[in-house]
Amino acid sequence: MFDPQFVTQFWPSFYATVFGGVAISATFFWLKEHLFSLPSITGAWECHLVVTASAYNPFKGMDLWYRVVLLQDGRNLIGRGEKYKDHAANQSPRSYDGKHRIGTEIQGRIDKNLTKPDVVRVHWSEDGEDRISSTICVLNISGSKSKGNLSGKFYSTAGECHGHTTWTRVAKI
Repeated sequence: MFDPQFVTQFWPSFYATVFGGVAISATFFWLKEHLFSLPSITGAWECHLVVTASAYNPFKGMDLWYRVVLLQDGRNLIGRGEKYKDHAANQSPRSYDGKHRIGTEIQGRIDKNLTKPDVVRVHWSEDGEDRISSTICVLNISGSKSKGNLSGKFYSTAGECHGHTTWTRVAKI
């Protein structure tokens, strides 16, 4: 009926199984939270765009600066921004102050990759001086996932221009 040898074999096996389950769970939790976690993008950013090519000659070589605030919900991003300065070739820099700043509505997504760096894709719609335009930025993270900056390429319907962009974190929230 009752085998005393069963008790002496059961408890060590039981403890080993429980300990193994806890160790595996802790390992997967650590991997998810640290190694495979999403980058933290929420915060304030300064975006610098450099136009390298454009169908509209006055935009070639232009530098543009935006202040952007992003909110991250998992892989999705939303936010707003303002263009506050630009500098076209052979012209004086132009600042946009107060009510003259050009607003943007921003949406984006983080593409999580396991074998290569994560990619941040951002789209914004800008209510420009003459018309509404769209800009897409494809950004890579440099530095840590929570304190790093972003850099990559952009394409805009404004003057059919494209170039490279760098995003510097101004404040992490």
